Amino acid sequence: MNHSSSALLTSVRVQIKGLTGFRFQDFIVQFLFKVHTPEGFTDMRPQRDKGCDGIITRQKVIVACYAPEEYGKRKYKAKLEDDHKKYVANYQKDYPTWRPYLNRAPTPDDINLVRGFGLHAEEPWGPERIIEAISDLAWPLRISLYKWLGVEKELIGQDYIRFILDDLLHDRQRAANVVAREAAPNIPEKIDLNVPVEYRQEFDRFLQSTALTQADVQDILSAFYNNELETIKSRINREFGDTVGRGDFMIRFRQLQQRFYDRYNDGDDDVAARNIDAVLAYMFCICQIGDDPKKTDK
Repeated sequence: MNHSSSALLTSVRVQIKGLTGFRFQDFIVQFLFKVHTPEGFTDMRPQRDKGCDGIITRQKVIVACYAPEEYGKRKYKAKLEDDHKKYVANYQKDYPTWRPYLNRAPTPDDINLVRGFGLHAEEPWGPERIIEAISDLAWPLRISLYKWLGVEKELIGQDYIRFILDDLLHDRQRAANVVAREAAPNIPEKIDLNVPVEYRQEFDRFLQSTALTQADVQDILSAFYNNELETIKSRINREFGDTVGRGDFMIRFRQLQQRFYDRYNDGDDDVAARNIDAVLAYMFCICQIGDDPKKTDK
């Protein structure tokens, strides 16, 4: 299930549409490197491309980019036809597919023009096809493209939270049933119950520093179905239960935190670390991590 927000996708779409000329070519090259790996894509621009901006080598596809600063239908048609002729003359024998990329949604005229070139010519890829392919990438590859495009950090962080929660959702080993709470626990009481005295100020600062991002976690979780929420909570319960520390909450919490860093933050990224902390802090606050003061009182 893809929980990417409409705000993030809108931002990506706006950024792509705003790219023109060589800047759009640069983006498509970076995008295709991420989708097909550096071994699976070749940037042909340094070689005076003859109508070819790159080659998807495994699929034998020739790539051509079109994003003029000022769009003119006649000029665009002439450019497309000229590049296609160069493709036929220089590449078609070895690379049987030709694919154009646009910084705008292809119009019916765009599609009909390309179809007229023959079966070897694919329909143009506009921003929607590009965004769909980006959404299928692993998180580290997605975030590098988001950053390249200049997408707002807040939106990247929210998408990262969705990435973590989606991964936790794919839990094949359900833990014991999660007990629903009628109300959130008293956080100071929960800290006193779980955190040794010498670490309480530090842990309280940790919760305070992630408070705003915890609100993002809560908002994002509200889009999940109840059975999905139970799966995520049971996964957190089990992962915390798998830590060891002879009852020392801080040792166990740091083990869980490091496990999440290792799993979700390969690049040692500040955005990733901040949002991992927010997910764990939120789960502590809703009693999926640590003992529940109300249960202890009984």
